[in-house]
Amino acid sequence: MEIIKDIIYNEEVPGMCRLDVYKPDEVKNAYLYIHGGGNTHGDKCTERTEPLFKDLCENGTFVISVNYRFMKVTDHDIAPRKGDDPAPGENDIDYPVFIEDCAKAVNWAFTSGKKYGDFKKLYIGGSSAGGYITMMLHLNPSYLRAYGLDSQKDIAGYIYDAGQPTTHFHMLELEGEYPHRVLIDERAPMWYLKKPFEDTEYLPEVKFFVAEDDMLNRVKQNELMKEIMLNFGYPKEKITFHQMMGYRHCKYLNDPEYIRLTREFVG
Repeated sequence: MEIIKDIIYNEEVPGMCRLDVYKPDEVKNAYLYIHGGGNTHGDKCTERTEPLFKDLCENGTFVISVNYRFMKVTDHDIAPRKGDDPAPGENDIDYPVFIEDCAKAVNWAFTSGKKYGDFKKLYIGGSSAGGYITMMLHLNPSYLRAYGLDSQKDIAGYIYDAGQPTTHFHMLELEGEYPHRVLIDERAPMWYLKKPFEDTEYLPEVKFFVAEDDMLNRVKQNELMKEIMLNFGYPKEKITFHQMMGYRHCKYLNDPEYIRLTREFVG
């Protein structure tokens, strides 16, 4: 295993747009991971996620973990960014810049990333805000299409880990709205479920994760997301839904069962 930290994938934003790679001795597939943090904070490697990355790498998965730019914080943020912002002037961006950053990281995986690990298939996943971004990359094809990529045919699978399929709560809070209001507009992944899916043979696999004691509305919204996808013709055998019992929101990332299920999905 070889771990390489802080590779810049966007030279125009070198402070925030960095990623880490975990390269196995023999590369099979790749997993691009997008961290959570309410779109205001978080990091590509923590004590909770590193065991997952190392386990996947030890089993042949080339792991790419991505940082991206953050939106403005509010007075109510429970985990605001630290004062030592690693990239002064690069944050406090608006929607959808952080999604565009992650799309650029996906393009890096298919171009520069191949120099580190010549993988067969690429999977994308993320937790919480990263799950929301993952949903957007999957269901709004414009982000990956900007790089000549097809979000359905070029990606083998997506992990929606406690993502928000409606308009993200932090965007609502910035606008003075109740953050747990259920709103579906163009900023919501669910917005892009507008018609039956086509070419179902080529649709990627999707895995949902939620916690038993997740954020307000989060479990039911993900259940609704799954049902709409099924009603619109997404193949039942390509969608799995797993609830992590005994946990609160995304506190299970280093749980052996979560690691095993993720390994089996991307392996």
